[in-house]
Amino acid sequence: SKINFLNFYARRFKRLVPALACCVTVTGILSIFFTSPLGDGTYNNLLTGIGSLYGLSNIIIDIKFGNYFDPDVKFNTFLNTWSLSIEEQFYLCFSAFLYFLIKSNLIKSINSILIIVFFISFLIFFIDYLDLTTSRYFSSLSGFYNPVSRAWELLVGVLSFLYVRKVFTKFNNRFVYF
Repeated sequence: SKINFLNFYARRFKRLVPALACCVTVTGILSIFFTSPLGDGTYNNLLTGIGSLYGLSNIIIDIKFGNYFDPDVKFNTFLNTWSLSIEEQFYLCFSAFLYFLIKSNLIKSINSILIIVFFISFLIFFIDYLDLTTSRYFSSLSGFYNPVSRAWELLVGVLSFLYVRKVFTKFNNRFVYF
């Protein structure tokens, strides 16, 4: 069947952005009053909030703080938006990857390709976790916010969907719900 990427992004935009914009606006205004005027706290809060609207808060937090457990980051009211940004980056890259698979006629091998990508991402995550390398891109500090080392988590959902769809089709579209 045909995949409409524009429709996919429009649905995600309508579902996520209005609530996120409201949350960023209200929390941003309140954080001005409740964040210490000393230092960069208010600026970093607002920068992270605005970055979350563009799906970039994980990158901003990584550049500004580096470490999820840094003492200064715990005062960032938009710290939790890093995972939403990783999700947005994943869907942007994943749909481009899916488009490539369709155009190059590799879509028939999607399960195998996704499993390989899953293991590569998990390996990068594992290397980050063990801090076996000294490269900034793969260090444990940026690894926490790195969409490449987090892709395996989202690929679990994609692979689960493909498996359930295969099982559902195998039973002639009859599925038992508990």
